[in-house]
Amino acid sequence: MWHKQLKGLRPGYCQDLIDYWDILIFFLGWGEDLLLLANIYSDEQYSAICLLYEQMMNWPNLFFMGGDFNCRHQSWDLRGLVMNIHAARLEAVAMHLGLSRCLPEVEGPTSDLITHSWSLW
Repeated sequence: MWHKQLKGLRPGYCQDLIDYWDILIFFLGWGEDLLLLANIYSDEQYSAICLLYEQMMNWPNLFFMGGDFNCRHQSWDLRGLVMNIHAARLEAVAMHLGLSRCLPEVEGPTSDLITHSWSLW
């Protein structure tokens, strides 16, 4: 399931943090250090965003969170809404988990280029 080049980083899933089909938390590590990463898919009802928001106090900091959040807001998509409660919740989760938004290398609506990503960088 994991690429052979990742084997040295001891990859694994963190189903103890959350067991939800649209939220995948996994880790990579070396020595005693572990990096937690998240892949998120949020449906039209924003189910994953709502669940992340409800449970964010139970989570350790993430190194990276990316995916298809299906959530638009003018701060990252000029065609998005000025006020979007789900975007505000997503930003609150990211901030609580120690993440900041990554900007795309190519200018344009993120919905046309890449999915939203959040990272410590």
